[in-house]
Amino acid sequence: MNPEFISHLSSITNLSIAQCNIGHNAKAFPIIYNLTNLTSLDIAENLIDDLNPIFFQSQVLSLKNLSLADNNLRAIPKAVFVLQNLKYLDLRLNLLSGISSDEMSFIDGLDDLIIFLGGNALRCSCETLPFMNWVRDNYNKIKDYNILTCKYNNVSEIKLEMAIRQLHQMEINCVSNIWLGLSISGLICLLLIVMVVFLLYKFQPDVRYVIARVKRFLRKMNRKASNVPILNHKQYHAYVSYGDTNYKWACKVLYKALKDEGFHLSLQHKDFEAGIPLSENILDAIDSSRRVIFVLSHDFLENEWDDFKIQIATYHAIRKRRKISLSLYFWTLFNYMRYQNLYNEFGSESNVLDGLNVTNKTQYCPSGKN
Repeated sequence: MNPEFISHLSSITNLSIAQCNIGHNAKAFPIIYNLTNLTSLDIAENLIDDLNPIFFQSQVLSLKNLSLADNNLRAIPKAVFVLQNLKYLDLRLNLLSGISSDEMSFIDGLDDLIIFLGGNALRCSCETLPFMNWVRDNYNKIKDYNILTCKYNNVSEIKLEMAIRQLHQMEINCVSNIWLGLSISGLICLLLIVMVVFLLYKFQPDVRYVIARVKRFLRKMNRKASNVPILNHKQYHAYVSYGDTNYKWACKVLYKALKDEGFHLSLQHKDFEAGIPLSENILDAIDSSRRVIFVLSHDFLENEWDDFKIQIATYHAIRKRRKISLSLYFWTLFNYMRYQNLYNEFGSESNVLDGLNVTNKTQYCPSGKN
């Protein structure tokens, strides 16, 4: 059918173009343009899934009867919303599952409007509760209300009238389902949070190690991008890890003795770079040293950073496939505490010395030398 031919019939009042395959044209442009006297229009069975927004621009006040039956509509076309004197709207045999809030407002705004909904796949479920409430209050606007059916809770097909009678119970069930879903979701989130916190606590040294590695990598990339020279760390014979109370002994007695023997040692108070996080400095020191010497004491065991150093030394040993740790003990360290923080790193207590000392000989340092 030629749309231009229809547009020249300006005096026509009743028009039926059903089964004319105008679905594409109806969506592309208004084919009834200039029909200002049109009061009744039948465009059923045309495979229409939507209409051009200005389809009825010439019939805003004139059109009273409209048939959109047996098409592919999933919603009432917005083009229909401009019709101010519409009396009958036939929407049978389409693909409607309900009526949206905008469509309800349009229908409520026309006091004399009657609609037909038979043959649509209406749904009566929690998702369509607003539609069901509207039907309960406006069933007199639906001409074929008594024969309508809907899919109840997406399972069985029942009469819409019966579903409306059970509406109150359905609302209670829907609210219960919402709370049940929220409770389950909240419980899952809580369990995930607890699990994450537990894993972070259990593997705290591992997490700090990974974070320190990433931060150091990003810092180097940032320096490289800013053309800031990257410091090349020296290769040391050993990095000495000690507690604050052992500072004098480590830096004066131990350092001097090993330096006199020709060993090049890395110490926190001597070689750590200012302005760099402690974790990154520890990484740099261990990475650039062949061995790590742990000066163990009460102070050492109580410092969380020393756990971190042991963890990094362990990772480094695994990566290099060799033993890199030496241990020095003070006489004031109680026997039951000697392996306390190292137990998880090297296994059973009987294997601790093998894991720590390359020479399998533990050096005991009298506390008087501290």
